[in-house]
Amino acid sequence: MKVEKNLWKTTPDGKDIFLYRITNESGAYVELGSVGAGIVSIVVPDKEGKLADVVIGYDDPMSYFGDGPCAGKCPGRYANRIAKGHFTLDGKEYTLPVNNACNHLHGGPDGFQNQVWESRVEGEAVEFMYFSEDGEAGYPGNLKVVAHYEWSEDNELTLTFTAETDAPTVLNLTNHSYFNLDGEGSGTVLNHVLKLNASQYLPTDDTLIPTGEPEDVAGTPMDFVNAKAKMAHDTKATLPLLSQAGQVVLKKARHPLIDPKKAVANDIKLGQDYHAIVITGPNTGGKTITLKPLGLIQLMGQSGMFIPAAEGSTIAVYDEIFADIGDEQSLEQNLSTFSGHMENVKAILDQTTAHSLVLLDELG
Repeated sequence: MKVEKNLWKTTPDGKDIFLYRITNESGAYVELGSVGAGIVSIVVPDKEGKLADVVIGYDDPMSYFGDGPCAGKCPGRYANRIAKGHFTLDGKEYTLPVNNACNHLHGGPDGFQNQVWESRVEGEAVEFMYFSEDGEAGYPGNLKVVAHYEWSEDNELTLTFTAETDAPTVLNLTNHSYFNLDGEGSGTVLNHVLKLNASQYLPTDDTLIPTGEPEDVAGTPMDFVNAKAKMAHDTKATLPLLSQAGQVVLKKARHPLIDPKKAVANDIKLGQDYHAIVITGPNTGGKTITLKPLGLIQLMGQSGMFIPAAEGSTIAVYDEIFADIGDEQSLEQNLSTFSGHMENVKAILDQTTAHSLVLLDELG
């Protein structure tokens, strides 16, 4: 493990800002800055071995002071919000600066994230220390905080906080990094898949202050117990169950390429009580609400994707999926097209087995 320390910049009031880089044997590295004991870069390989920085940061260290996102830094003395800038401890009320609507956020405008921490190399690790005096930002007690960073050969970054105080106080420490696993500047993160091992959450009011007791995430936008992409969540897509017995049970299935607000939801069952679905009549919309959704959803589900159907939907595991969807006008106008269509249908039927899904249209 290689640890480097460089002077990054000096503030107008004469404080030196240092940038540290910890590099492992594979060449992956993390960069840490002494403004807010922050994570500046995490450069790691993707599945093809290409290195990219997966956290959001700034090139100029001065940009870290007073930035809205608190990018990569360690806020404090109390991360997140304290309602209306007041709290009571041991019968005494304390008043804090209000800097977020009507609340106190991240220790106020001069919180830990906007301070230059003392720093040092500690073996193969890097440590940052900040001393917060009694009464700073209205908080009681002198407080010493240490942020200890370690980087492993497996590209794991570990942050350990320790703190000491000489009086009762409140403390809530965290790191405020933003990630883009495709690499910083590569575009949207809406295709990322998120999983949170949390069965409950704290509902908040309009100013993001918790309203009371925890509630279950099930059935709410906070449900990420099963990994899902944000787009899947926004479109109410779900992860299907798998049936090895060839049974399809789709609940409120929708065409995946039609706006969910406009798509007609349809329950589709196949493989249990019957093994064929026949749609008749001119312009009934059968292709749009049944045939195409069934085929597309099966392909999506068997590819490990979320499907546009309600929770509890089941897809079958087919060996092959065949489709021949003709065009009504061309069949009426061109007999050779119809003949080719029927030849293709025959070829499909010659290949099918009991474990195939066959989707045919315009047969008569």
